[in-house]
Amino acid sequence: MTLTPEVKSAMSTSNPYCNNAQIVVVPAGKAAQYGTLEAVKNLTFAVEHGSAGNEQAKANGLKCVEVQDQASALMEAASGTADGAIIDSLMAALWSVKAQATKTSLTPSHSTARNTALVSAKARI
Repeated sequence: MTLTPEVKSAMSTSNPYCNNAQIVVVPAGKAAQYGTLEAVKNLTFAVEHGSAGNEQAKANGLKCVEVQDQASALMEAASGTADGAIIDSLMAALWSVKAQATKTSLTPSHSTARNTALVSAKARI
C-alpha cells in the first residue's frame, strides 16, 4: 500500500520498508523504441483501476484503459489488446520470471518512487 497523506490519516502504518516505482511493460520487440516518455505518448496502457500506475499514466498525459488488477493489466499487454501496461516494480520483478515465455520485456517508466508499508485501519469514533 502506498503511504499517501490520505492513507496515513485513515490508518496506522508501519515504517516504510521499501520503495516501489512504476514500470512500463511493452512487447520485447518494441522495448528499444520506448526509452522516453515522449516515445510512449501515443500508446494505450492497461492500468489497475485506482492504482499508482493509473495516477502516473494520467499525470503524464498517457492514454490508459483501467482493468481490475495488475495481473489483468499484464495480460492485456501480453495479448496485444493494450500497447503496454504500467504496474508496480515489485509486481514487475515477480512477473519478469515469466517474461521469457510471453516474450515481453520490461522498460522503466519516468514515474516516481513511493513508500510502501504495512497498514491497519484506525478506529473511527
